[in-house]
Amino acid sequence: MIVSSKYLHYDFNAGPNNVIQVTFNMSWVNVLLMDELNFNNYTLGRAYTYYGGKADTSPYNLRPPQNGHWNLVVDRGGENISTGVSVKVI
Repeated sequence: MIVSSKYLHYDFNAGPNNVIQVTFNMSWVNVLLMDELNFNNYTLGRAYTYYGGKADTSPYNLRPPQNGHWNLVVDRGGENISTGVSVKVI
């Protein structure tokens, strides 16, 4: 896991047979599952695409659409985030 003041970043290999479970103790978070290109665009402030979205119920589950290397970002729309989130691949 990589922590910045604005987002948490996790990377892993997963596919449609996996469930990515994000547990959080805040009222909401954005959960963004991206490939490498889109994650790079996210970090550079460019347009990007992702799977997931705003989560207001914990845990939040999603499945990668295909096998591969994935980047998962958890953020609060520009607000600081540092703890209170756990991610596991099931």
